[in-house]
Amino acid sequence: MENAAHDYISAAVFGLNPAENFLQSANLSYKTYHYEEALSAILKAIEVRPKYHEAFVLQCQVFLKINKYDEAYTSSINALETKGSAFAQYLKGLTEFYLGRYSEAQNDLNKAISKDKLLLDSYLTLAEIQLISKETQFAIENCQYVLSIDKNNHYAYYIRSKARGIRREY
Repeated sequence: MENAAHDYISAAVFGLNPAENFLQSANLSYKTYHYEEALSAILKAIEVRPKYHEAFVLQCQVFLKINKYDEAYTSSINALETKGSAFAQYLKGLTEFYLGRYSEAQNDLNKAISKDKLLLDSYLTLAEIQLISKETQFAIENCQYVLSIDKNNHYAYYIRSKARGIRREY
């Protein structure tokens, strides 16, 4: 995959769909855990196409992986400004969660859910916030919704068990 990532860079340098090729290279670098290379290719894609939604989304995901939450937050804002997708809204909520801005995160996660009811990670992050704020019944309900769609979601079982433990429901 690493060779493929470099091939995309070469194609971009030769002017063949440069923004898309830089992003493809970044995506492959991300999948192979080469985060600095991914960030470099993403910056090149954004230089070529300044309002490149998918590049900002991937940039946010990379920053989250390397625990650079302030940078991830900025990328999520850029992704939302270029295209107000449910996933970009989720990423903004997720970065706010990691930054400890629980009220803002809850608001953005609810917006993401209103745009896409199948964005299950939004429900799970929201349930985590609800555990923190001791809103255990809402956390349980969000987990049960996720499990009604994905019965094998181990993280939903985990959060639900934590919420039940807090409530002393066994």
